[in-house]
Amino acid sequence: MYSEKWWSGVSFNHLTRPDQSLTGDVSRIPMEIKFHGGYKYLIDETSDKSKDQHFVTMAFNYKRSLRFNQIDLGAYYAKSFLVFGLWYRGIPILHKPHGWYKNNDALIFLFGISGDKMQIGYSFDYTVSKLTLSSSGGSHEVSMTYLLCGKKKGKKKKLIVVSCPKF
Repeated sequence: MYSEKWWSGVSFNHLTRPDQSLTGDVSRIPMEIKFHGGYKYLIDETSDKSKDQHFVTMAFNYKRSLRFNQIDLGAYYAKSFLVFGLWYRGIPILHKPHGWYKNNDALIFLFGISGDKMQIGYSFDYTVSKLTLSSSGGSHEVSMTYLLCGKKKGKKKKLIVVSCPKF
């Protein structure tokens, strides 16, 4: 479901629980469920041009498979062509599958530049789990997106654009 300012959804994966074994044993992939959603708050609603918009986007993604749970909570700030974001991955109050296990994983910092047809982003996952930065070094990611399609000229149909994070 979506509107101009919010979106939400649910997905189910591995409904038939396919066998992933390569050795002849039975190793079925567990079913997985995901919930996601978000809200885009326009700070400056006076601008009609998308490239001049000034907004904050909040989003979440929850996933569960067997005893594994994870939630990603994040926010983006965008003005003109610049995007900054901060995400948290984990569920710190959940001590599953064991009582000693804390479900903390990472803080994610991101920066992006968004043009009409191209987007370039960088993110760094700062590890907050027992894995620690000294053993993992964190994780870097660079992304580049190029929009191949554009609005078709000559047609007067109103385009439905789903508002969602770009990075």
